[in-house]
Amino acid sequence: MGWSASKSFVRAVNFSKPDRSSGLQAEEPESTKMRVTVSQIRQARALLRISQEQLAKAAGITRSTLSEIENGKTVPHESTAEAIRGALERRGIVFTDGDRPTCYFDESKAEIHT
Repeated sequence: MGWSASKSFVRAVNFSKPDRSSGLQAEEPESTKMRVTVSQIRQARALLRISQEQLAKAAGITRSTLSEIENGKTVPHESTAEAIRGALERRGIVFTDGDRPTCYFDESKAEIHT
């Protein structure tokens, strides 16, 4: 299906999820990205067997900030949440959405091995 000027829908492309039609890496627009939950962050750390200190360093935040996020004392800014998500995804964590959001480890997706 081609795009015409009359289309009122425009899709942003950020290059990270596969776009099967073109072979490029495309990503959902920021507004439609799945939000990672606190329990998913803790679960991901457990799967990777990394400490808060290690994840915080990888995400470019302090351990105390990560601790406050994991304990529900603060809600991270979008950029902080994306930094945490990215640090985990680069290590092979895949986040799922649905009735019970969870995550799992996929070694084939790991860019950084821990």
